[in-house]
Amino acid sequence: MIEPPEKPNRMVPTANASGKVALLGGSFNPPHCGHLRLCEAILAMPGIAGVWLVPVAVHPGRKPLAPFADRLHMCRLMAARVAGPVTVCDLEGRLEPPVKTRDLVRALVALHPETPFVLAMGADVAAHAPRWPGWLDIVQAAPPLIFPRFEPDFEPGFEPAVWASTEARRRLAAGEPASGLLLPEIEDYATARRLYGPETHAEA
Repeated sequence: MIEPPEKPNRMVPTANASGKVALLGGSFNPPHCGHLRLCEAILAMPGIAGVWLVPVAVHPGRKPLAPFADRLHMCRLMAARVAGPVTVCDLEGRLEPPVKTRDLVRALVALHPETPFVLAMGADVAAHAPRWPGWLDIVQAAPPLIFPRFEPDFEPGFEPAVWASTEARRRLAAGEPASGLLLPEIEDYATARRLYGPETHAEA
């Protein structure tokens, strides 16, 4: 039986890289193989020294999520498999919800004033991001790093067309294998913890 992870330690990673740190937010419910490939693609961009994964503590639309501590743990399992410096930041768990992107960026800049941040986002998100509260403040503190929507180049055994968290949750809830969508250690952890069984319906 896999024991539940420790509660978030209320710490953020130390910023000591010489280049820019890309902030990649999301629910990571659960983190899937597409997230892993996206981290590697961001790390390959010029001037990027590292990626910080920033899971949301509470879904902005109030959809049910697996517990924050479990999603942090699964993100750390994934980060350990990325070919490059990826760290999991639990800062959002320290902030009073609801947390807007502006609030998160401000808090990170206050903690790490010497670190140049960029905010990683897909082209589809970037299209409506200027309507976010405090967008101009966000752009000044963490300019957007926009990447196109892409199908990752998966290794043998991965499915290139379907890798969304939604499908992974459906398979886990149905008791079906999630190989090709989730790393084995994440699938094992989510299954042992019963995070996405039919009674949980953790959606986002």
